[in-house]
Amino acid sequence: MSSCATVFHTVCMPKCSEAIISVKLPRSYSNREVILKSLPNNIVAIANTLSSVKGSRALIRVLNYNLHPIVLRRGMKISSILHPTKFCRLLLFK
Repeated sequence: MSSCATVFHTVCMPKCSEAIISVKLPRSYSNREVILKSLPNNIVAIANTLSSVKGSRALIRVLNYNLHPIVLRRGMKISSILHPTKFCRLLLFK
């Protein structure tokens, strides 16, 4: 998948913990806003977020729901990337 965010630094997460980690995105998303969405069959839960990309990096909230510590290795695919214009449109609230 070319539209995936990958873990930027290796992170060790304790059991039942939450963290905000840095992810790396393809250069085509540089200095834009994107929606980061969880991949299926992921070992952690990802909060679907609207993120601002600085250079080729963004931040994402991760939850380790397992009863044991896990390691998110550098380069591991962790979320899919959606461009906001492909995801939603604004509707006028009446």
